[in-house]
Amino acid sequence: MKRIYVYPNILHLHKDINTNPYIWNLCNSLRTNFEIVQAGKKPSRSLFLDIFQYIFRTDYIYFNWIEDIALGKYGPFKMILYYVMLLMIKVKGVRIIFMMHNKKPHQSNKLSLYLLHDIIKRSDILLTHANEGVEVIKKMDPSLKTYLINHPFEMADISLREENNKDIDILIWGTIKPYKGILEFLLHLKEHKLLQKYQIRMIGKIPDAKYKEMLFRYKSNHIIIEDIPAEPALLKQLTKRSKLTLFTYKDDTVLSSGALMQALSYGAVIVGPSFGAFKDLSSLDLIYVYENFDSMIKAIDEVLNGDSRVDIFKIQSYISNNTWDRYSYTLKEILGQNK
Repeated sequence: MKRIYVYPNILHLHKDINTNPYIWNLCNSLRTNFEIVQAGKKPSRSLFLDIFQYIFRTDYIYFNWIEDIALGKYGPFKMILYYVMLLMIKVKGVRIIFMMHNKKPHQSNKLSLYLLHDIIKRSDILLTHANEGVEVIKKMDPSLKTYLINHPFEMADISLREENNKDIDILIWGTIKPYKGILEFLLHLKEHKLLQKYQIRMIGKIPDAKYKEMLFRYKSNHIIIEDIPAEPALLKQLTKRSKLTLFTYKDDTVLSSGALMQALSYGAVIVGPSFGAFKDLSSLDLIYVYENFDSMIKAIDEVLNGDSRVDIFKIQSYISNNTWDRYSYTLKEILGQNK
């Protein structure tokens, strides 16, 4: 059984509502066909430095969001260590797997953009969860081969999609950050005198106090904003009460979204931006997409008027064909093709 190190090493933390479940789900899947070398061991104080103690004990290093190490005041120092790490990897013959989650970090700088380009060119296996990710890498270097693996699903509860007692028109949830475009959405509603048109519910932690202050100016009887964790049990209830779930993400960074897949698995009717995994799902008639705020409002009104063209049976089939249980076997097959 091949050994694999998964970055970042956060398995020692509790998988709770405040953390992205992606790494836990990934490792649980990989255990079927690989030995997770850091399993059961706490990382170094620095998640990046933790890699060094495993380079000579693993066959693969599977990077997620490695470009983020270049952010912050220690970014330049970590870039030096990055090249030391690459030298050690080359000496040991460890193979690099890189999953490209975003076009660039949500808060990028020149070093992080450089690192993203560099790790793409140095990786032995390139993966992405969106067709647009393949296109982005091809623009960097047409000779690079990238494997598309649809973002896996943790679970599905499509039975939640009922048509009665829906008192929420638009549900927006997840950690609320500037790159998600929520403030711009509210401003558009204000400029077009639509703030009173919809019953909107927003739920999720707002880490930035200044951003929270700007958002809360829009609170009203029609727009409820809650700065609380988006717990799965509560999200299921709110999805059941909502006519649609809206994603307002900006297009300059995002390729795929775990929240998108989670919402789809809850049985939500989804309206999202026409890029990345959203565009992929739209091409399968699983969700609605929009090109700008005007077409967003048109899509919202179409759903609220009961003209939904989303096929629940297609959604069920898509989810069953793209589960975390299958992911490990898909990766093993890809690695077998690239020995």
